[in-house]
Amino acid sequence: MGSSSLFAARLLFLATSVALAACSLDADGVEASIRGELTDKGVDVKSVTCPDGRPRKAGDTFDCEGETASGQPFTVKVTQTEGGTVKWTLVGRVFDTESWSRELGLRMGLQLDCGKQKLIAVKGTKIVCSWAGKSTELVFSDDEGNIDADFKKSFQLE
Repeated sequence: MGSSSLFAARLLFLATSVALAACSLDADGVEASIRGELTDKGVDVKSVTCPDGRPRKAGDTFDCEGETASGQPFTVKVTQTEGGTVKWTLVGRVFDTESWSRELGLRMGLQLDCGKQKLIAVKGTKIVCSWAGKSTELVFSDDEGNIDADFKKSFQLE
């Protein structure tokens, strides 16, 4: 193959690669957006991974998977909109254990400590709260950050 043919082949390859990249969603950009917003909300994010090579297509949905620095996995539902942008929704809720334990402790008359982290509350996530040398484990009952528990019984107040 002559040098001009080799140059033409490389140019065609480069043009095809650029065209394909322009037709694919920027997974790195989506990951950065998710990481940035969760970090702004106080979540210590270790990683976020979205599928590579998704074609740009309004209405397309997919999941991105992440992990907090404490090892808690989380899922983000992503939907592509018109113009190549995306909207994403965290499965679960950012939950501030420190402010929650302070508020609950005030209502129950306890010096309650459920930690000082912001976690992603999904069904089955557990937190341990302690008071007066005792502790109890509480479990989130849904992805909205609700705990279905008899707090008086959980905190041995009965």
